[in-house]
Amino acid sequence: MKKIMITLAAALSLLTAGSALAAERSFIEEVRYTTDGIVDIELEDKGARGGAIKWTGAEKVEVRDAAGKPMKASISRQGRDSLSIFVEKPKIGEKYSFAISGFDFAGEKDVKLSSWFVAEPGWRAEYEGAPRKSPGAAAEVRHHDGTHWGELYIHEMEFEKGGRLDLEFKAAGGRTPAIDWDGREELSIADAKGKYYPANVIKMERDELKLRIGGLTAGERYSITIKNIQYAGKSVTLSAEFVARDGWRMERR
Repeated sequence: MKKIMITLAAALSLLTAGSALAAERSFIEEVRYTTDGIVDIELEDKGARGGAIKWTGAEKVEVRDAAGKPMKASISRQGRDSLSIFVEKPKIGEKYSFAISGFDFAGEKDVKLSSWFVAEPGWRAEYEGAPRKSPGAAAEVRHHDGTHWGELYIHEMEFEKGGRLDLEFKAAGGRTPAIDWDGREELSIADAKGKYYPANVIKMERDELKLRIGGLTAGERYSITIKNIQYAGKSVTLSAEFVARDGWRMERR
């Protein structure tokens, strides 16, 4: 059986994170897919001026599917620090990348930002800054049961019908961690026989990951492994098991 190992960026299906080609201070803070090809985008900056978009008339958006094929798309004003993209006839559940440029933001001229989204109503991703250009290599460390690494562990999992699996992470003492999702994470889900299943990330935050997994059999037990999580300067692997039963829940302290 061929193993399915996907990066969170490729799966889109984690997180990852933020905006590439970002200006020094500006970054994409949030991406939301609403419905019918509409993508809402909120911007932020790390400067003291506060963020405000200045439309120049040269605004441009480029959207491509997972195969790199360009999609018909347009960009429009939404708010002081937000804008919308309209993509013509996206396929539900598919991942798309986008690049926006040609406007000024927070005192920066001709800002260029890029990120991605999944065309699934309600899909949402939040970022706390532009991704690091080079995450850096670090030794992978695992605790004896796979669910813990130092201070980081899988605190709670909950399964809902339709293949929805929500994960919440905690740090030592029950603290909320700030996981540095960078899109290089590798996600794999397998059954007891070693068969692997595809998954899409529908939401990712500093301490959460929400997935939709295809092909699961109700009532069966599955394992989930997430590799290359960037946390506290290390590349971390976490793993756990869940049951594909509506309402199933696990909490670990």
